[in-house]
Amino acid sequence: MKIAIDGRWLSRSPHGIARYCAQLIQHLPLRSSDQLVVFYNRSDYMPPSANPDQMAEILWWDLNLPLFSATEFWRMPQILRFLQPDLLHIPAYWKPYPSPCPWLMTIHDLIHLRPPVKASYALYYRLLRQQLLSAAGILTVSKTSAERIQEWSGRPAKSIYQGVETHFRPLLLSTEWFAARGIRLPFLLTVSNAKAHKNTVLIKQLLAQSSTEWQWVSLGLPQSTDPRHLALQAISEFDLAGLYTAATALLMPSLEEGFGLPVMESLACQTPVLAADIPVFREILGPDYPLLSPALSDPAIRAWQTAIDTLVLEVNLNTAIKPLQRPDSYRQRLLDLAKPPQSSWQQLGAETLETYRECV
Repeated sequence: MKIAIDGRWLSRSPHGIARYCAQLIQHLPLRSSDQLVVFYNRSDYMPPSANPDQMAEILWWDLNLPLFSATEFWRMPQILRFLQPDLLHIPAYWKPYPSPCPWLMTIHDLIHLRPPVKASYALYYRLLRQQLLSAAGILTVSKTSAERIQEWSGRPAKSIYQGVETHFRPLLLSTEWFAARGIRLPFLLTVSNAKAHKNTVLIKQLLAQSSTEWQWVSLGLPQSTDPRHLALQAISEFDLAGLYTAATALLMPSLEEGFGLPVMESLACQTPVLAADIPVFREILGPDYPLLSPALSDPAIRAWQTAIDTLVLEVNLNTAIKPLQRPDSYRQRLLDLAKPPQSSWQQLGAETLETYRECV
């Protein structure tokens, strides 16, 4: 089987979709008779060396064709006709070009359709819904997303959970590493972006009204005017694991998510999550996990503040040891209540490849 993946989402700074692409490619259990072609842009990404666990070689094809460019409408079909793959996998929502071969798409979520919807998104998603009628299949990353996609498109979507890389585990960085970046304990962490559905305005309000002293450290957000906010823009994957480990908690006040990979990464580093009460977090954290309203109302703000104050107080009282070592701590109770799905990138690769074979 000859498979093509439109991997132009791959990036040197792995955001959610880029991470999904990279891990999928790495963990496809290809046979020696399979062929895999991955489209990418050298300006955004440098392909890794060969994966010895994969029997089939990967052909990395530098398109020099940015996403959302004016020429991809005619260039992509031209390249696909030349390569003649049995199946094309588009790992995100963007497909403005016709495909001369069978194709399937991973739609991580429908967040772009949250009101108020931009006119450009409304038009594009109307076209996408028409295109999906001819798709060989639809993949997504959670049952919550699968239900919404089927309701929107009228087509079933197969849900395959994402995994967590093995380097996300409890990891202690040196005090010098934190001091060099201006990070001080206790701090609460956000791994996010500045899009409205991330609801980081709630964190800014919490910081402004907090009765306890804590620092807000973010990764992927612009720096705010609050001096207690420190915005990091790029760190290594190794350092990110250490950042998760040292954090008092991960803050996830999102109004909507397709999956919420930082939640899984934080838990793997034995750091609890203060998360919004939205369907996908109920799905991946389990039915007994205490979730908080993402609203900006006074009762919601007070609930977040109470949870944060409890965690910060525990850190201040236990500076010599990490509070999770105390079985009676609020922090440890949160970790005990979390019941994330048993998932891995290996499982995602195997189930995705199985789907490929069903589609051809």
